[in-house]
Amino acid sequence: MGLISFILSLIAILLTIVAFFPLLGWLNWLFIPFSLIALMVNILFRYFNLGFANLAKAGMLVSLVALMVGFLRLAIGSGIF
Repeated sequence: MGLISFILSLIAILLTIVAFFPLLGWLNWLFIPFSLIALMVNILFRYFNLGFANLAKAGMLVSLVALMVGFLRLAIGSGIF
């Protein structure tokens, strides 16, 4: 199950990178909640040890990076751009 959570985190970071392009900053309003959900799933799989705990730990870090980049992009673009 940790593999699934890691894949969710990779999707979250890829979507956040897409939203980093000019005039696509508004997409962060959609992708930040997705990153937050991926982070919660990673925490669930990591601490309940449902398999592949190390991948879930890596997924937590990737999700946190996606959240930070998303919030940074929203701060740069004043929440819109």
